[in-house]
Amino acid sequence: MKRFTETTAVIAAALMASSATVAADDSFSGLYIGAEGGFDSTTFGGAKDNTRYLGGLLGFRYQMDSNMVLGIEGTYGNSGYSGSGGFDFSTPDFGNEWTASGLLGFAFGDDNDNLVFAKVGYTQTKFDIIDNDTDAVTSGDVTGLRFGGGYERKFGDILSVRLSVDYSKPESFFKQLQAKAGLLVSF
Repeated sequence: MKRFTETTAVIAAALMASSATVAADDSFSGLYIGAEGGFDSTTFGGAKDNTRYLGGLLGFRYQMDSNMVLGIEGTYGNSGYSGSGGFDFSTPDFGNEWTASGLLGFAFGDDNDNLVFAKVGYTQTKFDIIDNDTDAVTSGDVTGLRFGGGYERKFGDILSVRLSVDYSKPESFFKQLQAKAGLLVSF
């Protein structure tokens, strides 16, 4: 009986160690949600406005045996741009923006708790143009491609911190650069 108990304990310890290794090997697989904020530099019609960005993100990733990470991610936020637009007769006021992106990354480190990634996707930013003389409002949106990349570090089983940069220039009169930091929770 003592031998059976010792053997069972050894097998249980080996299974726990192997399952911990498997869990460490796919640190970046699964559903995640997060909040991010940072610096936004938007150029609209020749005028530049440096503001803050606040937003959230939701995504799903899959880490392969080779430590390559594939994923999809959506963001929703606001840059706070409200200022000159390079036009004497009007003032732009940017509203909410959203993106949908594909993500490609590589996990590395002793426990694969580090991730470098690149992403490309679609972006849409809502805006209002306010006529300075009549206060009439014309609404529209700017759509196009967004490119980005960054670094993420996992702490524990569910929390990670991310640093990233996104760039888009969907129209000749509009371009945007964002440098952000985020806190993510994995499920």
